[in-house]
Amino acid sequence: GLLALLLSSLPERQRNTLLNPAALKQVVYAGSSPLPDYGWLEQGAGLLDAPATEAAARAFEPHASAVPSVLDLRPSVGCPYLWPLCDMPLYATMQPLFVNLTLLNSRSATAAFAAPPLWRPRAGGHALHVSFAYDDHRGLSAHRGFLGVRLSVSSSASGWAGEVEGELVITLVDTALAANGSAAAARPAGSPHSVVVPLRATVVPTPPRRKRLLFDTLHSSAYPNGFFPNDDLSQLSVELMDWNGDSPHTNYVPLYASLRASGFYVEVLRADLTSFDANLYGALLLLDPEEPFLPSEPAKLRADVTSRGLGLVVAADWHAPDLMASLDYTDEATKQRRVCGAGGANVPALNELLEPL
Repeated sequence: GLLALLLSSLPERQRNTLLNPAALKQVVYAGSSPLPDYGWLEQGAGLLDAPATEAAARAFEPHASAVPSVLDLRPSVGCPYLWPLCDMPLYATMQPLFVNLTLLNSRSATAAFAAPPLWRPRAGGHALHVSFAYDDHRGLSAHRGFLGVRLSVSSSASGWAGEVEGELVITLVDTALAANGSAAAARPAGSPHSVVVPLRATVVPTPPRRKRLLFDTLHSSAYPNGFFPNDDLSQLSVELMDWNGDSPHTNYVPLYASLRASGFYVEVLRADLTSFDANLYGALLLLDPEEPFLPSEPAKLRADVTSRGLGLVVAADWHAPDLMASLDYTDEATKQRRVCGAGGANVPALNELLEPL
């Protein structure tokens, strides 16, 4: 409503520069401010301020930008807005931290990466290794695109403490669609232009093994990967699905907060159990897994526990095949019937995993 009124008050020439989704989002972000005590995943741009949004619209020039526009991961500065990214400092040998950036381009409906994104280190930048994941073939379409950023600390900085500063530089070139409308065959149309995202983070010496916990999320699933019902059976009539999955940053936030307050470092394992070095961790947390385990995982876990001294915490919710078979719903979009894929936990899979122990 506010945007419709605002656009109607602008001169036609100025209004035309705002008639694409990226421009409107950029104006909203420029005219909003974060609410205290809430994270970006909860509030997005924050509270919309009408006068600030009007000023942003009147001064608007088409450009490319990133959301978030600044990655300040220092716990004392970036939180709570960038929680959970900012909750823990970084250190050598920790599981990589992944950040997803949304790229907006109000200059053109399509754009390509003119060069690979790069990390431009400044103070302390030697301690941080940054890599990127993006669709170089597709680039940006419909005025938007995405960039995955992977952060890890160099092994040479295992005993170093300090703050890291630098910039992520994303260079784009606007493109014109081919005659057949194909974005894949688009050609450059203009000079390259860059989006610069400042990044700051705190690095600490690698914590002792007894303080490091590893939370498995690979074996947790949620909608839309399948139909996984609410862990709390008493709430099925209120909320049928487990939307969030079992993660320290969703369903297990109270547990995560308690562990952090007790001085533990809680890392997220997004790969299978054969992928991590058990000598680095005090314990592995397997909480309510829904997915089956790979054939290679039981033997690896047995060796980790019996030979490498890894602690193991397992928690499983309900598993009732008869009840699971009775739980179903019809997807409104596809009109397909969906049947429960797993109960509160995949207990048979857990039994197979733990049998060697």
